[in-house]
Amino acid sequence: MKDMDVFSGASDRGPSDFDLIQEIITEYVEQPSAPFPRPGPPPADLLDQLPCSQHPRMHQQSSSQPVLVARGTAHQPNCTFPQPQLRLGNSNEMASAPPSRPGTSLSNPSRRGQGLCLPASRKSVGVSSQSRSDTEMLERILDNPKLVVVEEPKDRGMRFRYECEGRSAGSILGVSSTDTNKTQPAIEIQGPIDHIKRVTVTVSLVTKDPPHRPHPHCLVGKDCPPGSGICVVTFNPHTNRRHSFANLGIQCVRRKELDMSLQKRRSQNIEPFQNGHSKGIEDLDMNAVRLCFQCELEWEDG
Repeated sequence: MKDMDVFSGASDRGPSDFDLIQEIITEYVEQPSAPFPRPGPPPADLLDQLPCSQHPRMHQQSSSQPVLVARGTAHQPNCTFPQPQLRLGNSNEMASAPPSRPGTSLSNPSRRGQGLCLPASRKSVGVSSQSRSDTEMLERILDNPKLVVVEEPKDRGMRFRYECEGRSAGSILGVSSTDTNKTQPAIEIQGPIDHIKRVTVTVSLVTKDPPHRPHPHCLVGKDCPPGSGICVVTFNPHTNRRHSFANLGIQCVRRKELDMSLQKRRSQNIEPFQNGHSKGIEDLDMNAVRLCFQCELEWEDG
């Protein structure tokens, strides 16, 4: 092209933007870096209170020296914590021991915890004997023998008779009784009887349906005290655990004598189920009763 200048890369227009950026980066890299701000030193009084192992200056000096350890060895902390001091003393200084339970005796009950590490004294031996006796009594209660009715009374086929009839009330037969083999209601004492001296069984009549209450009809027979309406037998279970009630009959009471008969049970303290005597007698079933057996155990030690 005629009369025109040719433009070259090194023109007179000055440095380009790329050159300026490169110059700024070069100056920033060559400039020495300023240190970052650090926290100030702790107060002097706090440094004086720290142990030597926790002093920052001592820690820096100790940590600057490299230490070679075997592979697999756990890291040991440089900072150690103060351990509480344990005060050792005799058993008389155990003030932190828990208080004794009520009913237990220590060698000196005036001080709490005293005598817990001392040999047992005569008084503690007495407590052990008492505890052993209580344990035996508890085992005796838990292992009490029980009364089991092994022969139930026959539920039908017996007629109640009035006293004014002048005839025998008959005998209550057992449920397994037959024409050729007569049986009677029977009980048996089952369980441990080692320390039992005597067994007393009281038999009374109660209502058929629950709640079972004393029934005004009376039991009569050879083991029934006259006019009591109940049967009381006493036997030694070591001789025979089982007892059969032979010649035990039922005598019915007239309507006008119901209150008097129940009053007699009340005076004898015959209330097996504690359901009360004062409820009405209008709903009583006079044609059905149940036998109730109460057992009292007499122990050898009274």
